[in-house]
Amino acid sequence: MRGPRRPYVLGAGLLVLAATVLPPLNAWAHRSLVGHMVQHLVHTDVVPPLLFFGMPALTRQFRRIPAPFLLFASLAIVWAIHLGPLFEFSLENAAAFAFVQVLFVAAGFMMWAPVFDPVRFSHATRLGYVFLAMPLSGFLGFVLYSTRFPLYATYVHVCGAGALAD
Repeated sequence: MRGPRRPYVLGAGLLVLAATVLPPLNAWAHRSLVGHMVQHLVHTDVVPPLLFFGMPALTRQFRRIPAPFLLFASLAIVWAIHLGPLFEFSLENAAAFAFVQVLFVAAGFMMWAPVFDPVRFSHATRLGYVFLAMPLSGFLGFVLYSTRFPLYATYVHVCGAGALAD
């Protein structure tokens, strides 16, 4: 079974992706942790669903991988980037920054592929998957929000005393 192509949605996904890596959003991401997180969320939670909805056949390449593995691999990528040295390094190195953006889009593809696969799950199972995935990915936001000290030295340098508030 093959899902219908929706070229306008596919195009919208590509335009949104381009908008996140060009000014002004990309400039905002370099001067604000909030801007950076918006960029990450767009890469994981907006672009992949638009691309999958626009061309459901893209999900086929993920079909042989169990959905729980895709979900937890996606979460592992996102958590490892934020809590490891790669995030800070990506703020100082353009190539690393581009690599991290690709990793976020890939993590989004892994997370959303089972939801948009036209033959993988019933609608109820897809809904359950999303209700499981969202709190698991959202918990990282809670961890970042609830820290008592800034996690990234680059934003302390850029934002000064307002780094924690940012």
